[in-house]
Amino acid sequence: MKSADRRNLTIVALIGAALGVVCALARMAQPIGIIDFQLFWYVGHGHIRDAYDPLLMTRPEAVAWAHDRHSLPYPYPPPMFLLLKPIALLPWRASFLVWSAAQVALFAVLTYRMLGWLCLLTLFSIPVIVSARIGQTGLLMSDLVLAGFLLIERRPIVAGVLLGAAGCLKPQSALAAPVAVWRSPRTYIGMALAAVALSAGSLLFGLSSWTRWLGALPGFAAVHAQGLVPELAPSILFSSAWAKLVLGAVGILFAIAEGGLVGCVVGTALMAPYLQLHDLANFCVVGAMYLKRLLSTKALRDLPMAAVGLFLMIAPTHAAVLTCGCAAIILSHVVERRAFSLELGRA
Repeated sequence: MKSADRRNLTIVALIGAALGVVCALARMAQPIGIIDFQLFWYVGHGHIRDAYDPLLMTRPEAVAWAHDRHSLPYPYPPPMFLLLKPIALLPWRASFLVWSAAQVALFAVLTYRMLGWLCLLTLFSIPVIVSARIGQTGLLMSDLVLAGFLLIERRPIVAGVLLGAAGCLKPQSALAAPVAVWRSPRTYIGMALAAVALSAGSLLFGLSSWTRWLGALPGFAAVHAQGLVPELAPSILFSSAWAKLVLGAVGILFAIAEGGLVGCVVGTALMAPYLQLHDLANFCVVGAMYLKRLLSTKALRDLPMAAVGLFLMIAPTHAAVLTCGCAAIILSHVVERRAFSLELGRA
């Protein structure tokens, strides 16, 4: 790597880390109840066996610590405990600062490798800011997916490990990855290794943790059904189960046809049962890729999708908007028959 590249990567990493710290500090300065990271830290800090209790955060000891009676269900599968244990080693405020700084810094480095200085557009996008501000896991999953697709040509097994880890930790973050990487068979080896290792590691917390997780999912779905948590998944626009299946099938077919990061991101969005704003950082990356393509080719035919990409970066705030963005990307692929090359995504 050239010295200029190392310098630029250091700069964007520092910008990302500073942004993560500022977001975390701003959120901690507001005494308005529990934030997502507090739940993660509290679960890792000696409450793993109780994680799937929907009333965990309403217990007297939790209320006294978190100063809030709002119940936030914990929906993650048992492999996530392997991540939560380490983050609970520090006091929660210090851990929150490290967590947000590290996630945003890594996102900045990865997007710089794909987009050059256009990474700053994605770095200051709403999904990134929201994820860093509440300490959510969506940004970490985006980091794993981005790193996976950056490495898939040179290190396919490592790429598979990263994509598999994202799928094991937060399944809806990479639903389309298994079909989007079909052109790289060795990637499946890495995915299998990640699945076996993380599943085996989760047994440290007891085999019953899996049954408790499965038993807790209906309660988590009920919270979403009440509209207490805003959802952005295109599937929520359709009440018919058949329509949802068709939407998921379209996502699978597009992921197969397009492949790569774009196929994975769009396919996952169409397949996902639910998505929230902090899960959409990679949509902003895809949007920036279309803008980068226009700046690279300077061709008028790339102008409409560059406009769509810019719109996705600044307004992925409603399921209908996300659905229209997916439709525009798919239509563009069908009309142009031109898939993204990973080389286009590198600085």
